[in-house]
Amino acid sequence: MLPPEKVPPGLDYIEYMKLQMRYTSIGWIRQAMESGRQALDLQPPSSAGLSDEARKRASALFDALGKVLILNEVSEEVKKNFRGVRDYTLTEADKALDKFENIKKAKDGIKNVFTMVSQTVQETIDGSLEKHVLPALGLPLDRIPSGLSSDHYYSLARRYEQIGACEPARECIKKVSDLEQKGELANSATKFMRTKLPRRQVAHDAMTKYMNALRYSLTQETEKARDLLIELEVKHSNFEWPLIPLSALELKDGNLARAKKLLDSATSINPNFVKAWCAKGRLAIAEWHLLDLDSAVEKAMKLDPQDSGAIALKNMQDFINQNGLR
Repeated sequence: MLPPEKVPPGLDYIEYMKLQMRYTSIGWIRQAMESGRQALDLQPPSSAGLSDEARKRASALFDALGKVLILNEVSEEVKKNFRGVRDYTLTEADKALDKFENIKKAKDGIKNVFTMVSQTVQETIDGSLEKHVLPALGLPLDRIPSGLSSDHYYSLARRYEQIGACEPARECIKKVSDLEQKGELANSATKFMRTKLPRRQVAHDAMTKYMNALRYSLTQETEKARDLLIELEVKHSNFEWPLIPLSALELKDGNLARAKKLLDSATSINPNFVKAWCAKGRLAIAEWHLLDLDSAVEKAMKLDPQDSGAIALKNMQDFINQNGLR
């Protein structure tokens, strides 16, 4: 069961901390902001404590970030302001929240509302135009440059994977494997192929539609993104990648059973797809089914203990365990 759509009044610090994590993993940003403010207000006197100024700053950040994300405006001015809020969040807010003992313990992995939001809602997109749209420029989809080093091919594979170009990423990883028969980079390429890429080869048309769906998600054109993702689900049923952002959209709309079914399909198609297990872990947080979270963390970390999503999920599990939230 998902938490209530309206943040309930009269809860204690622990319950608001739980709700903040649950709302964030669903993508219900307004509720996450409200729960976070309540948790800050109810912080126990025994912990380090925020100064009045830091408390006001943190509260203002919750308000600002929430408004920008909820408005879903795509004007250049709003995008610029969003980047500014993100920059402020990841610098000044971290310094302020270092004084908030329970947040500090998990800052690097969870960033609470600050970085989990985009991982949950868009999966492969972190909300930064610079990171996910601009790298696509100059990256050809119909051919891979020849004569590059294995390190360069591995770097290209990661960039292609970020923008949804799975087959160019696969080709780059194959070149790494051809050039590196053994050693750390060879092992990394094998793991990348196994845990990051689609299990089966993807048609060019399906790949480009998926990339377009990611662009629409980034520019908050949610219905266009959803239509493409559903089309891919129906017409390319063995393509596991679209099922992850589609499940996030369904979860945000409160369609829990549908979100679960999509993630089950993804892990059935490709049991080694680490993003699917991370998504299952976040869904477990949304329901507060912590044994399911434990299982998802174990699976994701076993597949790739260096994966950023797996690390973030593990840190969330640690945060829950270390702060009496079970």
